[in-house]
Amino acid sequence: MKLKVSSKDIERYFIEKEKIVKIVSNLANSNSKDARDNVVEFIAKTNFRTKFDEPEKDITKYIAIEILKNETITLKTYLEFIDSLWEIENSSVREISSFIMGQIYDRDPEAHFEIIVKNAKLCLNWNDIDNWAGYSLEEYAAKDYNKYLEKLSPLIIHENQWVRRLAIVVLGRGFFLTKDERDVVKCFKAIEPSFSDSRKIVLDANSWIVGTLGFRVNPEEVVRYFEKYSNSKDYTIIKLFCDIVKRSKLVRDLPDKLLRSILEILQIWLKSEETKTRKTVESAIKFIG
Repeated sequence: MKLKVSSKDIERYFIEKEKIVKIVSNLANSNSKDARDNVVEFIAKTNFRTKFDEPEKDITKYIAIEILKNETITLKTYLEFIDSLWEIENSSVREISSFIMGQIYDRDPEAHFEIIVKNAKLCLNWNDIDNWAGYSLEEYAAKDYNKYLEKLSPLIIHENQWVRRLAIVVLGRGFFLTKDERDVVKCFKAIEPSFSDSRKIVLDANSWIVGTLGFRVNPEEVVRYFEKYSNSKDYTIIKLFCDIVKRSKLVRDLPDKLLRSILEILQIWLKSEETKTRKTVESAIKFIG
């Protein structure tokens, strides 16, 4: 994924140039911990912030771009720097590592894959893991989907929820980039063992991949999974598919045959004896309208 910052933003960020040069200089001299400390201070003090008082994403991207321009920084220093950034419990700090890893990943894919999995375990929120998955790995998965399907599938049942989400997101974003309906089939089969995982971070990943992205690339396969689980009484499974419905307004624009299938299955689940199941299904039906 090519990193880009608009010329207008580059002009805005110029006043921070001296601080960024200091970060780059420390990395060029193999002082990864000092560079990390420079980053932490920069993120805390920069005035380029969103309305939520978080640093603008383009300022962290700009830092990564400036670092990557320096051809004297060694791969060893980059990896030490990345690991040191992950020691800091701050999503904006970690975001810089995601941008850098995506650009150096192909220098040693096997070793870097292991680093990505290792640091995924340290995630604190969905922003951490989705940046890490998206900027560091998804384009490589799209370029060789079968290879990464094989590498990521075992992680779907990993005990750590962040590692599970990493695998789900990369496989889902991978098929979204390839736009290949066959990759959707492979992805859904791979992530299916996690459908019964009720942890929010995993449940939300599955509903996003199957609903938001799946409906865009292969809606027939999404509906096939509705049909496959039509007789399920498992609340987590039913909630997942109701969340899939509510993930995107695209469900309302499905061909009549597909939409009818979904509505018929929702009616089956609506007969549940459990109040919370019925309420969940009712909200999905209401969303469709």
